Amino acid sequence: MWIPSAILLSVTQLASFTYQFGYAQVSQTLLETHFLQLCQSCTILATVELGIRAHLKSEMDNEDDKALMAGFQKILKGLCDGSLLLNPGMIVCGSPSCLQRLLSTQKNFEGTNFSSLIAGHESQKNFATFVSMSNSSQANDSESSAPSCLRISLTEADQVVPVDVFHARLPGLFGADQPHHILAFVEDTAGREAPPATHGFPKWHQSHGRASSRRWPFSLPSESLMSSQSQGSEAASTAGAPSNQVLEVLQELAEATFLVDPCSPDGDLLEAHLKFNKTHPAQQPPSLRMLSKVSEWDDLQMLMRTYAMGVLQGAPDLPVALHSMQIRVPGAPRKLLKARQVRLSLANRSREFGQPLFLYLHLKNFNKKDARPSYLTRLQREALQEQPDDDSSDDREEQLHQVPAEHAEENRAERMLEEIPVPPQFLRADVRVEGPLYHL
Repeated sequence: MWIPSAILLSVTQLASFTYQFGYAQVSQTLLETHFLQLCQSCTILATVELGIRAHLKSEMDNEDDKALMAGFQKILKGLCDGSLLLNPGMIVCGSPSCLQRLLSTQKNFEGTNFSSLIAGHESQKNFATFVSMSNSSQANDSESSAPSCLRISLTEADQVVPVDVFHARLPGLFGADQPHHILAFVEDTAGREAPPATHGFPKWHQSHGRASSRRWPFSLPSESLMSSQSQGSEAASTAGAPSNQVLEVLQELAEATFLVDPCSPDGDLLEAHLKFNKTHPAQQPPSLRMLSKVSEWDDLQMLMRTYAMGVLQGAPDLPVALHSMQIRVPGAPRKLLKARQVRLSLANRSREFGQPLFLYLHLKNFNKKDARPSYLTRLQREALQEQPDDDSSDDREEQLHQVPAEHAEENRAERMLEEIPVPPQFLRADVRVEGPLYHL
């Protein structure tokens, strides 16, 4: 549009000059001058237009790349414990929230060389070789090749977190000549060293010392662990906890209370209550962080602290209902068990001044699809009925679910408790208050 406008302007000026002074004043010199000015104007306008078009196209491509990367990373967040974007120089770019969750720190890792976060010089060299081989294989067969995987250990401030890292190259991202890299992480909870909290609320709940590597709940060593240890491989595997870790956790066990059905042939256990004491300062007792999903731990911790802070500031100590949460399946840390009903309540309502405040976290209505044992006998497989894991059909299942006679009284009591009006609490928007609970 700019070049035709310049031509039209030049012709208009020449016609206006001819009309005012006549054809006798139009000379060859005047025509050459107008033609030269027109060529200069067209050249400048063409250069500016091409530059603007290239800039707009680059901006639109960058916006498209950002939107695609945001959606891609959101999907990866649901499939693994997080993802990370690296530029061609293996420098962290984009949001480093995944590293902050895995390493339990608020440090900003943007602009940090990712290789510096890998523990051990030999592991750093293995990671560089791994990325180089992955780039070569994906460049030769980019459509059908699966992403490569490697077991590494991330470290930051004496915190060591073993993870399985998956790599994929992103050529031409953001208009770069060299390919970017995207990494997906799956945490190995069996080998994680979970240090006690040293900051935040409340102060009396802070632990001292470093925790030893353990996994909770208890599990026996699996064949994959023994084979990986015998081969000395750093490839990804689902390993169980060693049996000596069970003894370390049992050292913290102080009391155990069971609700037993005496009329059953085997004395069925209906309820179990375990009490742990921190007898060894260098060890950490079983914690909710070991059970919760990595991506949900920060929100859950914030909700518990907000609830405890509100109670200490004088808010009513009424139970609150949280959103559904996922916990790790005992013996299979990469499988998750979903609890559709979660309630948080105060454990010690009558406490003296300065006494620690404790909370009850009550989980109910589990989806047991992923709670299967790893190996089933034929009789167990025939007896075990799989439950659907469709979140969209949860409400429909609850409406069609026939309540057994022995639970009818309990359900009626819960519905009556939900109808009791209670004053609002100073909690987050995604927390709703329910009536008081008299049984936990």
